[in-house]
Amino acid sequence: MKYIRKIGIILSLLILFGFSYGQDDFKAKSMKLILNKTTALADGQDEVYITYRIEDDNGVPLRNIDKKNISLLIDGIESDDFILRSSENKVVEISLIYGDLRAQTQVEFIEENIKLKISLSKKRILADGIDEVIIGTTDDQANKWNDSVSLYINGEKISTNLLKTKKIGEYTVIARSGKFESEKEKITAYEKISDLNLTSDKIKVLANGIDKITFTLDGRDQNGINRKINNFILVDPQGVTVSESAALTTKNQGTYKIRAIYKGEYSNYITYSSKRPKPFSVVSYYPMKETIDLNTNIEVALNIEAKDYRNSLEVLLDGQPIQGRVDYHKETKSLHFIPEQPLELHSKYKVRLKKSITGIDENKLKNDFIFEFETMSRKDVETVKVERGTFILGDQTGKLWKFSSPIQEAFIQYDYLIGETPVTFDVYDQYTRDMRLPLVDDNGWGRKTRPVINLTWFDAIDFLNWLSKKENLPEAYDEDGNLIDSNGNRTRDITKVMGYRLPTEIEWEFAGKGGVRSKPTLFSGSNDIGAVSWYSENSKGKTHEVATKMPNELGIYDMSGNVWEWINDNSGVYSGIERINSVGPKDGALKILRGGSFNSITGDTQLTFRDELSPNTKDIYYGFRVARTIKEDK
Repeated sequence: MKYIRKIGIILSLLILFGFSYGQDDFKAKSMKLILNKTTALADGQDEVYITYRIEDDNGVPLRNIDKKNISLLIDGIESDDFILRSSENKVVEISLIYGDLRAQTQVEFIEENIKLKISLSKKRILADGIDEVIIGTTDDQANKWNDSVSLYINGEKISTNLLKTKKIGEYTVIARSGKFESEKEKITAYEKISDLNLTSDKIKVLANGIDKITFTLDGRDQNGINRKINNFILVDPQGVTVSESAALTTKNQGTYKIRAIYKGEYSNYITYSSKRPKPFSVVSYYPMKETIDLNTNIEVALNIEAKDYRNSLEVLLDGQPIQGRVDYHKETKSLHFIPEQPLELHSKYKVRLKKSITGIDENKLKNDFIFEFETMSRKDVETVKVERGTFILGDQTGKLWKFSSPIQEAFIQYDYLIGETPVTFDVYDQYTRDMRLPLVDDNGWGRKTRPVINLTWFDAIDFLNWLSKKENLPEAYDEDGNLIDSNGNRTRDITKVMGYRLPTEIEWEFAGKGGVRSKPTLFSGSNDIGAVSWYSENSKGKTHEVATKMPNELGIYDMSGNVWEWINDNSGVYSGIERINSVGPKDGALKILRGGSFNSITGDTQLTFRDELSPNTKDIYYGFRVARTIKEDK
């Protein structure tokens, strides 16, 4: 018992003194390295403070730790300086050792550049005071920024990393951490409009591109306030934009549904209808250019019935109105000016239909309609005689497309007439006036002595039959476009066709080359295309008055360029076999065109180039010239 009591005393002393002497050594279970920042500027001044925390197994910090028992290693070298600075751009390894415990971390020293970045959970929020954006910070490698950061919105420091607002607009966010500052990021607070209600000032509109419907849009914003909405878009049921303004005009007639869209929200539908007004215009007038009838009436025909025509039509001579009365013929929708006295011979008159005239749909002319005529006889179409002869038909250069070859010998065993120029508007307009046909569209380039355009092959032969009748000649074509002789019988013998017609292909090329006076040239009258032709390089994209370039050896103009010219013949490939008085293939769906146009490249205006087209085609590129066989005296 005596020894046992001694052992107990010794154990008590060991517990009292031994454990008290080294309690921190026995209880230390973990150690943490604590830095005020993990990224610093490499300027030799920015400081990183190193502290530590040693805890027992319950996470309770231990006090009275003797620093002498702690080892600090900087990049593996022992140091007693717990403040780091650097002038170099580098990463520093920090280790702290206490007994068996070890803690490690890194500090990055960087040059002064922007590496602090803002990350946003989203860049757009609804301005309703509820929707929010979370603002985070990272480095330029998208790693979390571990140092203390201050956030600023529109220049004001905020105490949270959340933004919510009821005010629409744009918010600028900047983050600062020590000497680091991020680039600016933008957050947009937007509105949301619901319960959109679309109204209009009317539901019927004229389809003239001028009359308009005006729309108004109202709605409730995200804060429950009713507002008038501007800058909305009008769309159809398929979502296709109809108008980007609050007003709508149309040139299409019909019944349509429309609704508004504003920031992704749609309104109710409105149904409206549009009716196309009848355009108010002049469809014909008389005299077209000249007249020998001094007792003639002056006539202007309109496309729709006139409502108010008083004092709307006047005729002037030397700038002064002549006396007369105006009658209106309702059945023909035309105004007639009846002069009190016969017109004066060899005088030039100007006729003006004033824009004050009103149609039954309250439509008016955009401008005064003016035309002129002279009291003299109308000239016939000017023609040039081409004497019979032989020539080589086709492309001898081998540079044109194969349709223009092979070459072959062609014989024309009769004399014929061909138009000195293509048929012009002033001549063709007389035909439309006499036949009560609409004026042919001049594409806004002007009429008079420009070549007539926008004609089919059939339009051309109808004119030619009319011209034959005017000059008491037999017609050259039947109603199907076949050549006919003087007795009205179909024929392929061109010498028996006495009326005005289109030139055959061999007639056209022979005349274009100068006939028996031919000098070898690529174009009609010259190897210099600019001297004889209006083509793509000099026409400025439109036709020009005829006979304004040099003629060829026979005095014929515009056979190269200006307008493509319809030819009598059906289309077909060259056979290489000689042709005698040829009128082309018997059958064919296409017709030949020759000469090129104002829009043609150089090769297409060469005399031997040929093209083909449906005879029902009309366009701004196509015209024609007349031809007629000279009857031989027996």
